[in-house]
Amino acid sequence: MIFRALFFLLILVNLIFYTWTQRLWGSYDGGHEPQRLGQQMNADRLRVLPNAPIDGTPVDLVALSAPQATTASPASADATPAKAGDTVATNSDRICRLIAGLQDVSVLALKQSVDALGWQSRLLQKVDPFVHVVLIPELANEEAAETKVGELARRDVKQFKVIALRNQIHEIHFGSFADEPAAQALWAELKQKGVKSARLVQRKDASRLQLEVTGPREQLDARLPPLLAAYEGVSSASCTAQLR
Repeated sequence: MIFRALFFLLILVNLIFYTWTQRLWGSYDGGHEPQRLGQQMNADRLRVLPNAPIDGTPVDLVALSAPQATTASPASADATPAKAGDTVATNSDRICRLIAGLQDVSVLALKQSVDALGWQSRLLQKVDPFVHVVLIPELANEEAAETKVGELARRDVKQFKVIALRNQIHEIHFGSFADEPAAQALWAELKQKGVKSARLVQRKDASRLQLEVTGPREQLDARLPPLLAAYEGVSSASCTAQLR
């Protein structure tokens, strides 16, 4: 009889223990991980502290709790600041050209084209009403002009323009200049190449405006001549030749 009572008592103890471990009797915080995590307060403020230094130096808790500053990327760290020499080299590659020989309307149209290319330009008022022109004058007709063009090609002369005048008269223009020394230099160059019929004459210039163009040397040398080819009677010289 005693053994039977002990048997049922053990069964009852096991049932009580089972229900207690399964949290069937109210709340239970016996160390189960999910419940402990749910009871944490301000978990986002937790910081993992490093091991204490061997020499016993205290750890700065304020510094550890502050947000860490963003470190610079390798690309920005390796960036080299611009040097003064770089600016000088860039400026030395810029040139200035003085455009003359155009009517005022054409000068304004050319300025718009130049500004659209990103170059610097400014209008200049002419003081001297005359222009110095290097040309071959008084060619009787178009056939005579074509014959002279062939001769220029054989002498390696490439910069010129054929202009038709009244009564079938033609002229071949090599350039017009506000500055006479610049015109004389071109005239001397043509004579060295054997162009004996070239002349230097002074003519009245009806235009009142000239255009000063400044930009990178490589761009102006490559793109300015084709731009000027659309205009008749135009000339281009270095801005070192001052207007008079």
